Amino acid sequence: MEYKIGDWFNVVENKTSGCKLKVGEIYRVSGVRWGGFVLQTGLHGGEIYESNVRQATPEEIAKVTGIKINENTNMSHIKKYKVGEIKGILEGIYNDPVIRRTTVPLFMSNTGLGKTYVIQEFMEEKGVYKPPFVLSQRMPFEVSGMALVDKEKDIMKYYDFDFLLELKDGDILFIDETYNANPLTLSAFLTFLESRIMISGKKLPDIMIVAAANPQGKPVLTPQIHRRFLQYDIVFDDASWKNFLSKKFFMPKEVSSKLCNLIKNEDFTGYNYDTSADLDKAIEMIIKGIPTPYDDIIPMLNTLIQNPIKGRVKLNKNKYLEENENISWLELIKLKK
Repeated sequence: MEYKIGDWFNVVENKTSGCKLKVGEIYRVSGVRWGGFVLQTGLHGGEIYESNVRQATPEEIAKVTGIKINENTNMSHIKKYKVGEIKGILEGIYNDPVIRRTTVPLFMSNTGLGKTYVIQEFMEEKGVYKPPFVLSQRMPFEVSGMALVDKEKDIMKYYDFDFLLELKDGDILFIDETYNANPLTLSAFLTFLESRIMISGKKLPDIMIVAAANPQGKPVLTPQIHRRFLQYDIVFDDASWKNFLSKKFFMPKEVSSKLCNLIKNEDFTGYNYDTSADLDKAIEMIIKGIPTPYDDIIPMLNTLIQNPIKGRVKLNKNKYLEENENISWLELIKLKK
């Protein structure tokens, strides 16, 4: 069987040197390397040959996820949302004081689709921007706080971290790389997310908590962790990205459509990926003549476009584009820059 990202498999044999995956346990594929012959689970850095695994049964998946899946399972509630819909979701939650305090939306997508950018832009629009709290870089006590000796009273006393104490009503706490965190750090968030109470007993201000995550490297989580979040599965929004490229680079759809196809077909093998964020940077480098591993998209950027205006158009002091004359988009944007 050819496995893909998101599939579940059962380890039936483990002959891979250094791999800590246990025989009889089920794991989820977070990456596929070397033509599909090696699976990367994201757990313990584990990689294992496809010949050593079999597809997990619905019953086995149900033990981990709590959802039994078969051909009759109604999956209509598992909706896909586009990047352009994130702000509308955030607006609705932020404006409702009850939902804001009880719901933590988590936006899940492949890396590089722009969800972090959209969330930060929303925070700036509300005038409450704070740097994201990157959970994968934090230790458990940075979430829960810690106990220190109060020398004056000769007792142990709980102390909260300053990033929590500095929050005020109306703020937005953005947790990024949520599922790449140390499981202990993620567990430390359980009470915090549910009760909105700090370790010292102080209540959190009336804030909104937002999370983002990638499926790559996601560990198998318990239902009690999953249910703390309301997960929105985010997919690539080609219309929004075409609009972004048009505004930033004056790129016509004849060119941006080709780039969109690269993003839709990305399988996250190798080292450099065709994501919207990566291609955005690559286009900038190519325009400025900086060598980049993404030179293979140059033929797409050299797509010919025709002057739609009657009469000649002045591109710069030395170059004119005649009526109905063709020019490559890349040459055109270099002239405009």
